[in-house]
Amino acid sequence: MDNRLISLGLTVRDGKAVVSSRDIARVFEKEHKHVMRDVRGIIENDPSWGQSNFGHTPYLEPQNGQTYYEYAITRDGFTLLVMGYTGEKAMQFKKAYIAAFNEMERRLAPRNYKEALLALIAAEEVREALELTAAKYEGQTDTVELYKIGEIAEELGTTAVTLNRFLCDCRVQYKPNGSQTWRLYADYIGRNLALPRLVKLDNGYELPMLLWTAKGRDFIFDLAEREMPRWYA
Repeated sequence: MDNRLISLGLTVRDGKAVVSSRDIARVFEKEHKHVMRDVRGIIENDPSWGQSNFGHTPYLEPQNGQTYYEYAITRDGFTLLVMGYTGEKAMQFKKAYIAAFNEMERRLAPRNYKEALLALIAAEEVREALELTAAKYEGQTDTVELYKIGEIAEELGTTAVTLNRFLCDCRVQYKPNGSQTWRLYADYIGRNLALPRLVKLDNGYELPMLLWTAKGRDFIFDLAEREMPRWYA
């Protein structure tokens, strides 16, 4: 990292370029408590966005051995925070920070097609591992008259992962962004095919699952008989 990035205090945390509220106070010649106050005002106005862009972080002050707090601030958080800082000197600092964020993010990005492809493969492997874990636990429930996808898949001579993908391709179920739980498409809601349930696992954790009714099980059998041969072809 070059001296310019170091002097502005940019670091990397959780794969993102961030700057400390202490460094902002230092560079913009403000008291840190005032910068902290401004950050808290932003977070109070929009907690979800604020917490995503301002990480409340402890640090140790070497002079007295006491623990204090600062904020690790993303590029978006920095932009909103210093928007009201005025004057020619403040403008020069803001330009320098934006250039530093651009440089840091350029360094964090995949440098070539091979790196981008490897990152994509790694993400897909994580997704498949999560799906396999969910399939493993879909046999652990005492819910009466509801069927796990793994039970239905076993009767069809396939796996829970394959059957889930088949139902997804047939636009029967889907996973919302960021969720690991299947949901029915609107066309199938209200037809008493499946119900979302919290299932307690052997390890004590509860896992949200989509469990199928007897009617839903028959529906899957009929759909598989019609479409699976063509789907496998």
